[in-house]
Amino acid sequence: MSKNNDHLHEEWQDFNEDDVPKGMDWDENYHSIRHLIHKDRKKQLRIRYVSIAFAGIFIISCTWAYFFAPPPEQPKFASVPAVKLLRNTSDTISRFRLADSTLVALYPHSMLIFSTDYNQVKRELYLDGIGEFDVHKDHSRPFIVYADNITVKAIGTRFLVKNVKEEVSESVLLEEGIVQVTDRVVQQSPKLLAVNDLFIWNRSASTMEIINKNKNTKPMLATAKKETLAEDRMIMRPTWFSFDNAALPVILDRLSELYGQPIRFKKSDLANLHFIGKFDKNDSLEHIIQVITSLNELKYKKKDDGTYLIYK
Repeated sequence: MSKNNDHLHEEWQDFNEDDVPKGMDWDENYHSIRHLIHKDRKKQLRIRYVSIAFAGIFIISCTWAYFFAPPPEQPKFASVPAVKLLRNTSDTISRFRLADSTLVALYPHSMLIFSTDYNQVKRELYLDGIGEFDVHKDHSRPFIVYADNITVKAIGTRFLVKNVKEEVSESVLLEEGIVQVTDRVVQQSPKLLAVNDLFIWNRSASTMEIINKNKNTKPMLATAKKETLAEDRMIMRPTWFSFDNAALPVILDRLSELYGQPIRFKKSDLANLHFIGKFDKNDSLEHIIQVITSLNELKYKKKDDGTYLIYK
């Protein structure tokens, strides 16, 4: 027997059964330990199966997102309204009829720009060059022409607008009816033109003047400075009367007195509304009310008894 085996034999001889704890059942402990080992292995298997399942779900989700998920929302840009252009590239005047039956005489090398939905809700356009407009009457929708620095607002009338970029001024010549002209630079009070009035806006000086072509006089000259705290006033003249920045309720009450016809309105509807303009004494009351309401985006109704109702 080798030395190692002799050593083990001696240890076995020295082994004393009394050293074993009393009551220890080797078979029972073996089964308990085996049960614990088996239970631990089942737990580890469950963890492994759950991990594999989660990994599978993650892979499937990523695959679905890559191939089938909707694409990310594209950034939204503000929509640009579609516009239509009328050009006259010839050396003669071209004539057009707009969708609202307004007639336009477009001078050589001039252009009109307006929205494709022109006449559906509004009647607005921009003029580059020279254009003459014979406006179809529509009291519910004023006809508006924009030049570089001025705005011309009409109801049913005929006028000529000149907006040539190479020139020092922009101008409006009223041939028939009434128009309202407003500058968009110093934003003075709107000016109401009479027939044959020529409105001139000086681009370099930012000043305006109105010249009557018949009399060759200057009935009204406006500088670039705004009127300072001028009280509202209304002037009665032998052949015409003028409203100079008067409040609309005051104007309507005065017209009611002059023409002897009732004019009814709610003051709240006319709050902060004023009017500048002049009328001939031979103008009918209905014509004056049409002009005032159209330029202030109001409506009116004439009752059978001659009473006028003004409302929004």
